[in-house]
Amino acid sequence: TNEIKVKSGAFRNMTALQTIAFNGTGLVSIGESNWDYTFGYNRALTDITASDDSSVTFNVMGTFYGCSSLKNVTLGNINDLHQNTFIDNNALETFEANNITEIGQQAFNRCTALRSFKTKGNITTIKGYAFDGSKPLTNVLIGGDVGSIEGRAFGSVNQMDTFIVLGNGGSISNYGVFSNTLRVAVIKGTLRSINYYAFGTKAFTQSNSLIYVGGVGGSQSFDSYAFGNDGTKGKAYFNTTF
Repeated sequence: TNEIKVKSGAFRNMTALQTIAFNGTGLVSIGESNWDYTFGYNRALTDITASDDSSVTFNVMGTFYGCSSLKNVTLGNINDLHQNTFIDNNALETFEANNITEIGQQAFNRCTALRSFKTKGNITTIKGYAFDGSKPLTNVLIGGDVGSIEGRAFGSVNQMDTFIVLGNGGSISNYGVFSNTLRVAVIKGTLRSINYYAFGTKAFTQSNSLIYVGGVGGSQSFDSYAFGNDGTKGKAYFNTTF
């Protein structure tokens, strides 16, 4: 397999660069050091795309820092979406990928225009504060499995409405993984555990709210106050199919 290594600062401050496309079956490895800015400060950049069979690894923090016009990202397979990869991309509206091994802490930190996040396949881990500050994010769709979601991953997303996993869910960590506005959560497959206060204190308090988990049993567990201490005014369904 061919491997392309993009070194630190290789495309930094290219003020006329408008699109980036990763195509082909080779591995693209981006960045070398801690804070890298490999594509940083490309203020005209609006779109990043990749073919479905491409594979990209973001090794460092701040890869697209300062790309103030970046609006849409559509990628193939991501081995690692490192901490702060899209930090402060306040024009970013949509993100879509096939499979993602890991979404690092604050990967979408302060993406204040982000509305939609979709992956067609699996996500192994969503780290804590991954979407911290991405307040307009309304819908999250994971087409495969999600291994674990850590504390406050979506905690300050104050317009979150739906969170859908079409595969299996692993563990949802404690203390405010989701915001208080969450109305619908669907785990179509089997969910292993939901920990203490994972859904904050007031999620699912709307009259039309819905919690759906396809499979619960055996080693699966819900901790005390997993769904907050205000209860739910909506409907909860467990061990059912749809």
